[in-house]
Amino acid sequence: MRKRPVNIKNVAAEAGVSAMTVSRVLNESPSVSKATREKVEETIRRLGYRPNAIARSLKAQRTNVLGLVTVDLTDSFFTQVTAGAEAEARRLGYRLMLSSTERNPQDEPDFIHMLVEQQVDGILVIRDSIEIQDDPLLGLMDIGIPIVTTGYHLPHPELEVVDIDNVDGGYQATRYLLERGHRQIAMITGPCNNKSAKARSEGYLKALREFGLCCDWDLVAEGDWKPRSGYQAMKALLERKKDFTALFMQSDEMAIGAYHAIHEAGLDIPKDLSVIGFDDLLLTEYMEPPLTSMRQPIFQIGELAIRLLAAKIAQPGIKPQEHFLKAQLVERSSVSALN
Repeated sequence: MRKRPVNIKNVAAEAGVSAMTVSRVLNESPSVSKATREKVEETIRRLGYRPNAIARSLKAQRTNVLGLVTVDLTDSFFTQVTAGAEAEARRLGYRLMLSSTERNPQDEPDFIHMLVEQQVDGILVIRDSIEIQDDPLLGLMDIGIPIVTTGYHLPHPELEVVDIDNVDGGYQATRYLLERGHRQIAMITGPCNNKSAKARSEGYLKALREFGLCCDWDLVAEGDWKPRSGYQAMKALLERKKDFTALFMQSDEMAIGAYHAIHEAGLDIPKDLSVIGFDDLLLTEYMEPPLTSMRQPIFQIGELAIRLLAAKIAQPGIKPQEHFLKAQLVERSSVSALN
């Protein structure tokens, strides 16, 4: 049986370091300590690893191929961002090499290294806005690979970020309800460790304060962006027997589940309870009643991210920035004004 060639993951496991640390050693990054560098170099020699592909990728001519790593292609948000990225890449003359971790973050470093070994010109990372320890993106930027992320902020001077202004989106959604006379406004959030969810909650609180109101935390429940969590969170809110006339849902998918729980309870939307969502997914206009929602320019996020990545490739010295796009209110039939 032919022996399988040694790869960077084998070196990392043998040396007791991350694969990104091995990349930093291979590319002579000054961020690696002398002791770690010597240990990795000794392991490379002992295992007979030949890092030709990675070494070539940093010196080769452009391939006109971009890498894209995302987390969940069953999620409508990530699917639409990816679609926007693919369309813009094609328009600019690039091919897109796609990888999806399917929400298994342990796979991300392997996918990134695969893309580097394929000599992609740059990488777009579409992630949840959740902090990651020993982030592999840090190593990529240390060795000069152009990176753009969507919805994920990392304290590094070379990182270009495209995101929604989630604070403003949460603020506008809540203010819309307040301006229609609602004062007891419940909210179902995304995961508590998600920066987008935190930012939308911050906007909700800001709007309440502007109207001289305090948050009643019994009117707040947590979901995970998916319909089932919206259903469960809505049932939990109703079981608390607290009075509220309006509901801010931090995602449209959760609103689907919340609608089901509201109808099960015999309540009418918007006669008994007004509901506003966030995303403006295609299906929202077919909900009963059609859902008022904050429209995220999701497709445009992917387009802009690829344009920025292409600019970084063409002009390596360009100063990176954070780019925030505004969500826009789309009025339908799920919110009524109180007398």
